[in-house]
Amino acid sequence: MRTLFSATVLLVASSLPVSGQIMEMNGSWELNPHKSIGPSPAQETLVFDISKGIQRYTMTARNEDGSNSLNQWEIQYDGKDHPTRTPGNTASVRRLGEKTEFVVNKSSGDITSTYTRVLVDDDRTIMSVGRNADGDILWVRVFEKKQ
Repeated sequence: MRTLFSATVLLVASSLPVSGQIMEMNGSWELNPHKSIGPSPAQETLVFDISKGIQRYTMTARNEDGSNSLNQWEIQYDGKDHPTRTPGNTASVRRLGEKTEFVVNKSSGDITSTYTRVLVDDDRTIMSVGRNADGDILWVRVFEKKQ
């Protein structure tokens, strides 16, 4: 896992900005907690519905305490802040490389978190590196494509 994480960090650090969405992310992705590092919910599913210029994203999770979480947006894929469904919150998404994207979440204009998503394993796995507002890595989550 550490080798895969190191390769991911190297890939992200060396990526050059490019335009366009990563269409291979379309579909449903399920968290694999056994391959993930750091805190994670008991269950988490990501659903991407990406079309020209737009990313529709839904994250559902069941937390360890039994509560549920939901995060959704439908935003332009242009690196600019766009409102999410939570009042006062924005998200921006931009492509860093062929299979890498960068997301910035803000609340009232202040960065709350960022994450870098990298599509690996012949487009069957998404590695997501979550960081807090200071850039400290909080977790590395591994999501596998649902068939």
